[in-house]
Amino acid sequence: MSGLFGHVHAATRRVLSAVGAEESTVSGQTCCGALHAHAGFLDRARTLATANIEAFESVPRALIVTNSAGCGAAMRDYPNWFSHGDPWRTRADKLAARVRDVSEVIVDRSSALPPMRLDGTVAYDAPCHLVHAQRVDTPPIDSLEQIEGLSVYRLPSADRCCGGAGLYNLTESTLADRVVRPKLAEIEMSGCDWVATGNPGCVMFIGVGLRNSGSNASALHPVELLDRAMVLGARSTGG
Repeated sequence: MSGLFGHVHAATRRVLSAVGAEESTVSGQTCCGALHAHAGFLDRARTLATANIEAFESVPRALIVTNSAGCGAAMRDYPNWFSHGDPWRTRADKLAARVRDVSEVIVDRSSALPPMRLDGTVAYDAPCHLVHAQRVDTPPIDSLEQIEGLSVYRLPSADRCCGGAGLYNLTESTLADRVVRPKLAEIEMSGCDWVATGNPGCVMFIGVGLRNSGSNASALHPVELLDRAMVLGARSTGG
């Protein structure tokens, strides 16, 4: 996220600030270890997890907010990375209970959202690591529905993989393309302006599919639309 989606981090900070969330600076935090775990480098993944557990213990009452479904799923799964009886498992349990997707925080504080306006249609596709691994289903849609003028449409296949699947789209590109093709057809039929999904791999893979198919729609993170809508909302109200 920090390497390729710094603009999403910036949008996340602006939206969280708008709903009154105070950001704490936590030194010592590092990669969540999800990619290492997926690749089978479990010892390295645990090393990264322990570094994060120690880092976030410095702010024990703060929520840990992530805008990447894969990262959130990994951190919520930290306890399972350690064996029963391992002291790190108990500490990981406490951290996992504090992890939230950014959409959950926004919905919880939706009454504090400023006026937002954005005309158009967005199709929502749920990242597997968000809807299945974290069981976070409606908050991203609920947050988008706070935007005046925006029509929110859940893709019929929203709960099914887009085909990105980490490195799968590279190692099994033919099958990945077959998986994404029906989703691209749904997007085209919806006539949407944007496709919103809260995981970087999904944004990139769907985005490439849209570009290659000649679609006018673009893929982005839901928080980007909220950020744009706040700017337009402020302009419309003279703020």
